Amino acid sequence: MRPLFFLILAIISILVGRDAEAADQSICNYDNYINLYHNGALQSCRLTDDYRINGITCKGDTAISFYENGNLESCVLSDDTTISGNKCKGDAPVYFYSDGKLRSCVYPE
Repeated sequence: MRPLFFLILAIISILVGRDAEAADQSICNYDNYINLYHNGALQSCRLTDDYRINGITCKGDTAISFYENGNLESCVLSDDTTISGNKCKGDAPVYFYSDGKLRSCVYPE
């Protein structure tokens, strides 16, 4: 029974860790700016394509920025999206606090 518990715990850790990975430069359009934090983590860039993170899709060929902890700071939404019960307009900016909670967005008309 004990080995099964540790196996399940290990699988959960791997699955949870996958979503927690910080974005890297591969999502960026190399023809534009790429800003990094002193530790090498991605700070901001212009996306090459749409980028899905934390259940939302950021629009390609627009700016995206991250906090030093790897959490999304801002991007332009690809489509109308409901975030934490708030309806946010697509093709408009969305902003988050460093803990990942919604700070602001543009409401659809």
